Amino acid sequence: MIKRSITASLVWLCVFLMMGVESQAQGVLHKVSISNGADDADEKDGIVEVYDLELDMGWEQGTMSTTALYFRDVHLEAGAQVSSITLQLTTQQELEDTIRLRIRVEDNAFPARLTDTISLVVARSFVDDEVVWEIPPAEQNSKRQSPELLDLIQPVLNSASWEAASGLYLILEPADPAPDSGSLEYQCYSYDQLDSTRRPTLRFFVDSNDINGISAPVQPGFRVYPNPSDGQLRLHSTLQREESFSLYTSDGRLVKQFTKPSAISVMELDLGELKTGVYVMLSGTAGERRRILLR
Repeated sequence: MIKRSITASLVWLCVFLMMGVESQAQGVLHKVSISNGADDADEKDGIVEVYDLELDMGWEQGTMSTTALYFRDVHLEAGAQVSSITLQLTTQQELEDTIRLRIRVEDNAFPARLTDTISLVVARSFVDDEVVWEIPPAEQNSKRQSPELLDLIQPVLNSASWEAASGLYLILEPADPAPDSGSLEYQCYSYDQLDSTRRPTLRFFVDSNDINGISAPVQPGFRVYPNPSDGQLRLHSTLQREESFSLYTSDGRLVKQFTKPSAISVMELDLGELKTGVYVMLSGTAGERRRILLR
């Protein structure tokens, strides 16, 4: 029995690593990398380059370079409990001097695709906030991780239109005027190279139950689906005994209580009478909770 348990754990660990999910003490690290050569591009002097081998951001002979990253299909449920978001880039050319970049995110859960005929920022609306990233001198192939982006990206994740198939569109551009020399650029690898570990990657620390399509190898618990929902849901529990549940609004107000009989594992729920919004379902028996979005 012990040998079988260890084997099962190793199988789950391999599945998580293959899908870009790693177990962490503070939750689960969910990685979302650029998945298509058409999903990253840079722009310089009005010329947009898609399907390039590297991405430029900064200044070249007084001309500004801007990079766009479109992370499609983020696979996070609406109302996901995210504790941290950072961006990881892999240095393509050695950076000799410190450069400061500003990061902006489009205020749209389904951004328009990139094209080499339209500027990277034209006809797009961005969240009012921005994050400045100071990148010190870096050697070729070294990885650089941005400051915390949670507050920047959270408004998009909280939008009414967000769902598991939504995406995030980021812009990186110089935060300072051109230097006296006229040139200071950070160059990172794009999607279009052989080593997938070099591709731009968003790193989310998140409750594993909020990652769409991935079930975590944890202790027995419950899940609720579909999520988001119009109010007609199913509750599936692995506990083979009577289990009590409570449903709360996002501000902590109790709105519903019910009990799952021990004889069943799947229970139909009708929450159609509740207002749209984010709710928290708590298992008083297992001590676990899940976020639910009603719309």
